[in-house]
Amino acid sequence: MPIGIYKRSKKHLEALQKGGLKSRFKKGHPVPKKWRENLRECRLNTRSSNFKGGQTINHGYVYVWNPNHLRATYGQYHYVKRCILVMEKKIGRLLDKYETIHHINGIKSDDRPENLWLFPNIQAHQSYESFLRWTIKKWKKELSN
Repeated sequence: MPIGIYKRSKKHLEALQKGGLKSRFKKGHPVPKKWRENLRECRLNTRSSNFKGGQTINHGYVYVWNPNHLRATYGQYHYVKRCILVMEKKIGRLLDKYETIHHINGIKSDDRPENLWLFPNIQAHQSYESFLRWTIKKWKKELSN
């Protein structure tokens, strides 16, 4: 009998002699189909015990749980940026693939319709941002003189 930190039971020793104990949690262990279906349902539903109302914050943006939306991209859990949903409601249509949204006051979680601007593509948004940085730099220089 091997001596270990704990005293092994008779049942445990018999299992070890017959070929060892098999753990459910070993890598590559097949998960029953019923379990897989249940896990998938929990991920796609509000049934999960971890579901906190369908909103989460990541990098300052508020994400809303919306599994049927075309731009649901945050992870595999079907979340969409709230600013996208607000802008789509404001303009009355879905956003194109390349359209981007700018927060006027710079606060990413402030998704009021009057605080959002729609740009036709990322390049237009980046050129606007660089123009803003340039003008701020210029004003600081003039104020310091």
